[in-house]
Amino acid sequence: MNINKIIKTRLNLLKNSNYDFKSIFEIIHSDKELIFCEKTDGFRIKKTTYNECYIYSYKMATHLKELLNDDSEYVGLMMENSLEFITSLYGILMNNKKPVLLNVRLGSLLINQIIERLQIKDIVCDNDYDVLGNKINVSNFVYDNITNFNKEDFTWANEIALCTSATSLNVKICIYDGKAICTQITNSDLICKRNKNIKNHYHGYLKQLAFLPFYHIFGLMASYFWFAFFGRCFVFLKDLSSDTIIRTIKKHEVTHIFAVPMLWHTVHKTLIREINKQDEKTINKFYKGLKLSNKLQSIFPRLGHKITKKLFKEVRTKVFGESVQFMISGGSYLSYDASYVINGIGYPLFNGYGMTEIGITSVELSYKANTRIKRFIGKPFETVEYKINEDNQLLVKSDGICSKIITKDNLIEINHNEYFNTFDIVKKDKNSNYIIEGRTDDVVLTSSGEKINPDVIEAIINLPSVERFSLLGLEENNLNYLTLVLELNKSLSEIRINQINKEVKEVLDNLRTNNYNIDKVYYTFDRIISLTAVKVSRKLLTRWINEGVVNLYPFSDLKVIKLDDINEVTLKIIDEVKTIFKELLNSNDDIDINAHFILDLGATSLDYLTLLVKLEEKYDIKFNNNIDPNYTVLQFANYIVERIN
Repeated sequence: MNINKIIKTRLNLLKNSNYDFKSIFEIIHSDKELIFCEKTDGFRIKKTTYNECYIYSYKMATHLKELLNDDSEYVGLMMENSLEFITSLYGILMNNKKPVLLNVRLGSLLINQIIERLQIKDIVCDNDYDVLGNKINVSNFVYDNITNFNKEDFTWANEIALCTSATSLNVKICIYDGKAICTQITNSDLICKRNKNIKNHYHGYLKQLAFLPFYHIFGLMASYFWFAFFGRCFVFLKDLSSDTIIRTIKKHEVTHIFAVPMLWHTVHKTLIREINKQDEKTINKFYKGLKLSNKLQSIFPRLGHKITKKLFKEVRTKVFGESVQFMISGGSYLSYDASYVINGIGYPLFNGYGMTEIGITSVELSYKANTRIKRFIGKPFETVEYKINEDNQLLVKSDGICSKIITKDNLIEINHNEYFNTFDIVKKDKNSNYIIEGRTDDVVLTSSGEKINPDVIEAIINLPSVERFSLLGLEENNLNYLTLVLELNKSLSEIRINQINKEVKEVLDNLRTNNYNIDKVYYTFDRIISLTAVKVSRKLLTRWINEGVVNLYPFSDLKVIKLDDINEVTLKIIDEVKTIFKELLNSNDDIDINAHFILDLGATSLDYLTLLVKLEEKYDIKFNNNIDPNYTVLQFANYIVERIN
């Protein structure tokens, strides 16, 4: 299969098309026998071709035609990534309705605001979500029940709507027409030309992990449209647990992973924790190897990458395996440390830039590791112009930007001949490399009158034992203090607390040497990031703190939870959970209630899965798919008590 020929042919077809969604659909599905998607089905892998996806889309459209209201312009699409998401997206467009891609984690209150704002009457979904409107659940739709359809019965709409994650405390609805999406698709040609890894096949296949939600611009554009346009294969996940992700990548031999920094930071922290458990000689060898590999990949990119893959083969086996060829990070700020380590062990991790209002506008595609780890966002695509204003804010001009933005109070028409202000603070070096340094509204004015950009400081903070952290300006007694807020796991062992104390001290010392002073450090057991977001919103977090949604405690007061603080029912279950822990670990030693099953006790992923089965059988409960495999004894006990109640 000549991928270069496919790329050239399809781009020519697009350039000669009507630049609408119907054209995109026909071109995407032009090679009928290519595999569109795979998913694990029991012990086997179930595959769906592009031809089947094409037919299924028309069958879904036929099904929806009988159910959708005639007098509504917009239709909600509320689903996790799946084949049904794609067929429903096209099925809605075929019925001359405009799909509104709804974030399933946004929350009923905000989603209902969107529904009311756009007067949405129908929601095509995969679950019984608690939202307004007529819900059409297609999760178990049987395509074979539709025996025929007539393509001439359908008139295509040419707009879709995406919603921001509301981290700015206001949901914005961005309307994209076919021309904008087609413009962004053409940008993928530049990506393919600049970096061969994006089209390199692994044993004849090129597969992307469908990790990014398709209802986000990054997932819809970079993940779905870019990849599907050239007939490549998506691998759908059963759930988003770390064990499922790793198992799926290896089983399906995934070649491409596009994800937000949260995933890369998790991979980085997990790897560093495991490395730091080793003896001093092994630790030193690892870090020396990283330094050498990044240097080699910078001086001799191709040769250096080959040497790196051999040098860290054992480590890579424990991470993603050998099939992964290309990775993009976007949606938020990727830390230097995470980029340094992941690129250092031989996984090419590139940084991209975009936002819901403007789409994806650039990706850094350098072969040189030292360029990738500096978090450059790349030069703008050929259809995009960048400009920096006097306030160092990034301005963007492109036909790929959305056509209008609907806010709570306004309808904003976008003029594609004018620059759009992103309000991101940007810096450009002498080689015209761009790097995002933060948001305009995140800048902290300290009590001393100094303006501090928190993102610049966060980029050099390394806290692998901390769940999440954020640097923000908090007002106390009419003074503004630069404050570090740590999100911690509620059940902490004494070992873990000591480790966190050590890391915080090192961070503060390191910052002082770089002339940065943090005024206060607090911790919280509450979540500091919205479930809908890919990064911490300082504006939202500050509001949560002021409203008491997030409770802060002085870091100096951090202590271990004692048995005396726990009720009798939980104590009984703690003992029972301990017993099961011991059985699986084949140990008679007493287990600390704050000990993590994997991180502290050395259990494997297989042990974890067995543990869940045993606990489910004993207490007749069902664990959620997103439960953390690093739960402690106490956390498992609290979870069980909560489910029983």
